[in-house]
Amino acid sequence: MKKRIFTIPNLLDFFRIIAAPIVGWLILIEWKYTVLLLAFVLATDLFDGYIARNFNQKSELGEVLDPLADKVIFFFVILPILIREELHTSLLIFLIIAILFLVLFIFLRPQYKKRGVVVNLLGKASVFINCFILLAMVWEYHEWMIYVFIFFLALPQINYFYKFIKKL
Repeated sequence: MKKRIFTIPNLLDFFRIIAAPIVGWLILIEWKYTVLLLAFVLATDLFDGYIARNFNQKSELGEVLDPLADKVIFFFVILPILIREELHTSLLIFLIIAILFLVLFIFLRPQYKKRGVVVNLLGKASVFINCFILLAMVWEYHEWMIYVFIFFLALPQINYFYKFIKKL
């Protein structure tokens, strides 16, 4: 694994992290083209992985930035939707879960890696499904969507934690 910083996949991850609060703000002001911008931002997640794997641009930084960028964009899309829709209970539940996942990601990721627990198809599929749920929520929000989103956010984390415990 290379220690390079300036790779195209890493730049795409940085772009997603920087674009996240902008997309969130556009959701709050209900800009009609937000869903198109969000689709573009989410598509960069597909491109960064493809480029990293097929053009020898994998990096240690990319292994951290890619899932972090996913979590940042998820946070900055759902938070303004919940604020805009005035869903205070859902907002509180989401914030607690989001903070918990971020803290767990930061602290447990090195331990997962050390024990050989890696991203798998369930994790990738869950992110992919959640990207479509985000687009649907920006287009037309229904409260049940947040619970489906949280389920697909939690599912791979539970799977990773199970594999981690099994390897102890």
